[in-house]
Amino acid sequence: MAKYILYTDGSFHHENHKKTVSAYIVLDEDGNLVCKGRSFVNPQKIGMQSSTMAELRAVIIGLKAIRKLDNDHLISVNVLTDYQGLPVFHKYLRRYKKNRHVKEIFKQRLKQAVWRWYYSNLMHTMKCYESMQKELQVTVSWVKAHSGNAWNNEVDQLAKRSIGKR
Repeated sequence: MAKYILYTDGSFHHENHKKTVSAYIVLDEDGNLVCKGRSFVNPQKIGMQSSTMAELRAVIIGLKAIRKLDNDHLISVNVLTDYQGLPVFHKYLRRYKKNRHVKEIFKQRLKQAVWRWYYSNLMHTMKCYESMQKELQVTVSWVKAHSGNAWNNEVDQLAKRSIGKR
């Protein structure tokens, strides 16, 4: 089994022409840098310009990058994010079929366009892994922003520098 750590962050700059960027850093299980990248959102895409969307897109582009790295059939990814809403969403996703109350909360979340986009793209990414005869296991954990975590600080700076923030 291949194991990766995926640090993600997004940044939105309203004054800078509504610029949105998503950034990721991939580490191997020993904590060594494997790759990093970023992606800008087209300013004309209505509803795609927000800090939440930037955070969610970072996960998707990071998972897509990992898909190309390894030929192992089982890939485990621990996503580390400073966006607190993401681990909660994945908790609901895991419990969706088991609990009627959670199912209602999950449905409410999916009424929001950014979460529908994320869920749809997450499922599409999983299917892409399956089409390559790969199984993807994803866990999502929260890491406190600006708390001295070097990799979280680096992905934060990658996103901010990309849109002109410091």
